[in-house]
Amino acid sequence: MWVWRKAENVIRFSLGMIITCAFCYFLFGVSFQDQIMQLDLDNSVSENVMALLNSFYFSVVTFTTLGYGDITPVGISRLIAAVEAFTGSFSLALFVVVFVKQMTR
Repeated sequence: MWVWRKAENVIRFSLGMIITCAFCYFLFGVSFQDQIMQLDLDNSVSENVMALLNSFYFSVVTFTTLGYGDITPVGISRLIAAVEAFTGSFSLALFVVVFVKQMTR
């Protein structure tokens, strides 16, 4: 029971990190096909929603350290991406450790 709670904590932390970073990318911007995608009140709602969804996609790809390269961070988003990738690699490793402990008991 204790290990499952630890696994839930890792999952909650990971999801929180992905969501927080996605909103930061949405606010500060990322580059996609030579265009900056970010919150822009002059854009339509659908364009802003697409920018937000692409920010979530980029956040998941960064957290899992896949790094496809189709979207790249710009400005302060580069620091956020570095911290997210570093944290993601350790969080995924921690989840594996917790999961293996559960399976070996």
